[in-house]
Amino acid sequence: MLKKLLENDRAIFVLLTLLAMAFRLPTSTSPLMGDEAISFNQYGGLPWREILFNYPDPNQHTLFSLISNVFLSWWGEREWVFRLPSLIVGVLAVPLVYQVGKSLSESRFVALVASLFLASSASHINYSHSGRGYALTVFLCLAVTGLAYAQVQKEFCLRRSITSGVLLVICSVSLVLTLPSNAFFLFAVFVSSFLKIFFSGVREEIPFLKRAAPFLISFFFSFFLVALYLLSIREGLNAGIANYSQPTLNLMGLLEIGKFLFAPWGLWFFLLFILGLFSFKGNKNFLFIAALLGVPVVLTVVSGVVGFPRVYIYFLPFLLMVAGVGIESQFRRLWIYNSVLGKSLALALVLVVAGQFYSWAILHYPKRINVSNGTMAEARLVKNYIDNEVSFDHFLIFAVHDPVANILNHYLSDQLRNRMELFLAGKEVKKILFVSHVGAPPDKFPWVHVFKEKPLKIPASYLLKIKEFGKLHIYEFDVFLTRWDSGKEKRDTETVFAGVSDSTFESYKVQAPKLFGNYSLRVENKTGMPALLKSPISKQMKAISNTAFVLNYFVRTAGKTLMGYSGGLGNQIEFPMAYINPYLGFLESKNSELIWEMVFSLSQVDPGQYLLHENFWSQDPIVFIDEPRSYFLYKAKP
Repeated sequence: MLKKLLENDRAIFVLLTLLAMAFRLPTSTSPLMGDEAISFNQYGGLPWREILFNYPDPNQHTLFSLISNVFLSWWGEREWVFRLPSLIVGVLAVPLVYQVGKSLSESRFVALVASLFLASSASHINYSHSGRGYALTVFLCLAVTGLAYAQVQKEFCLRRSITSGVLLVICSVSLVLTLPSNAFFLFAVFVSSFLKIFFSGVREEIPFLKRAAPFLISFFFSFFLVALYLLSIREGLNAGIANYSQPTLNLMGLLEIGKFLFAPWGLWFFLLFILGLFSFKGNKNFLFIAALLGVPVVLTVVSGVVGFPRVYIYFLPFLLMVAGVGIESQFRRLWIYNSVLGKSLALALVLVVAGQFYSWAILHYPKRINVSNGTMAEARLVKNYIDNEVSFDHFLIFAVHDPVANILNHYLSDQLRNRMELFLAGKEVKKILFVSHVGAPPDKFPWVHVFKEKPLKIPASYLLKIKEFGKLHIYEFDVFLTRWDSGKEKRDTETVFAGVSDSTFESYKVQAPKLFGNYSLRVENKTGMPALLKSPISKQMKAISNTAFVLNYFVRTAGKTLMGYSGGLGNQIEFPMAYINPYLGFLESKNSELIWEMVFSLSQVDPGQYLLHENFWSQDPIVFIDEPRSYFLYKAKP
């Protein structure tokens, strides 16, 4: 019965598809997190032209975003809809690797083993229910390889050749649209197929051009279209290479790639791959597979363009095929020597592989569910509440892990940025609201601290929960806010620092560049050493019996300049301080190419009396500062 089942390709396809679904569908509705959340925040809902012809950074997986946005427009913004392209191709890749593996290895057993390994591959499962382009990469690499291999077979059929050629062009262009780095693998398929035609044609005395024409025409159009696309995004590509390329590929780098690809089984899986390489040498497709695996490595070393291990996920199905050859060869040898021993070792291998997968799975799936991020539906409820119920004199603080990769950023980033701009322009802050996840309320949230040894802690008694939307909660900061200044200074508060200079730095007001008012402050650091600019104006702060806080904010050009406070003797006071809404306050100047950043921070002040001066701590050679402002926050009305 089992033997007949294993000889039935249709039954195998169904079983492999069901197995792939069983491992990939769970947690497909879990909250977005990490890079996939960034992808949704940045590219979800963008016009297709902007996605296709604009490449701001390697986090853009163009084809995935195009398909995902179509699905989102059809079925609404839901986590499973956003991930659906990955889910579909992640499931289909498992039976596809069986079909391609059967052709390349000429063994149903090897193809089945490779499919089972891919079905339980940690890397492939993870990216099959993640809104990224890596599952698409695996599927399209298998499709391109299978189509190219079909075109170089000696059986020549014009209709079939045209159909496979058109599909090959579509899949090739799609592969590079998914990730530009996949161009290395596409070239490897071309080299592998070329070598296959050349050497098989010599042996079989078939004219080279007769065999190669369909294949060469298909790749000519593929490379032409790919080249046009890469040229259209070359500026973004060059920036991505400069900013994200990893150190030169070496043995340790290859081991890291292998560790990623062979998860959850570990580096011992290399042994199966090595055994498979030696056993595969007698196969007529050995050169095809060797070029498929070797050419991208050579191109990576020669070009110096090295990606993260996940970029090389296109190797995964072919490494598993080679490992399957190793298992088959060793199983046959042991079976001939001692069938009982062969069965025992085969059973032991199955148990080890299954045990490692189980150990990984019991951690992986709960981890995806229990993330400190809200769902799209919860984030929309928060947005609706803030849009309709929260006045624009309320300052919003995202007390969430990695705010750039949080779903709130997609729905509320414009709202948040507009409020921050209004406060910098002079609007008075009346209240402060925190938006946080139930697992990390503001009193337990790990803030991004300015001084690591002095963490900010907000007492739970200072928080009033005012709304709950699923696992996203909104708290009011129960404090009285008092402005540092008199409230009359609406513009150019930075001018109080103008003229503050010593032997290490100079500061003076300028009319450009600026964002608000008539002036900004230009600070030039002459030595590169830390410089402290202290305002000549002092304020007395009285935190009589309870912990108090200071909210400060300003806008600066790119750099690391910080706003803080000095005591009456001019010494800098390092209060426990944390950044508020970090990485969410970038602005572009309308009159220059400068990028500005709105910097907000919250400082914790122990009970006592303080004579404070606002100051700036700067090590930047040149920085422009605009509209610094401070508020005292007291538990009791002063």
